[in-house]
Amino acid sequence: MAFAAPPPKAHCFTFSAPERSTVDDVIDALEVVTGPAGIKSLQHMGGVKFGAAAANVHAATKLKSRGAILLNGI
Repeated sequence: MAFAAPPPKAHCFTFSAPERSTVDDVIDALEVVTGPAGIKSLQHMGGVKFGAAAANVHAATKLKSRGAILLNGI
């Protein structure tokens, strides 16, 4: 999927997910914090590493202030 412009660097996060977490688990956990339209893109970077771009400054602020997301109870 192509975007008109890349998200600002401040809206991008990298993180490690617990082993055996699915992409759907990661999306669901992020949307609990940001809301259903809060994530612009999610990239699996291999193994347990992911990169996410928040759709807007409000979603990025929610993720930053939360400090962590809950995946599979971890």
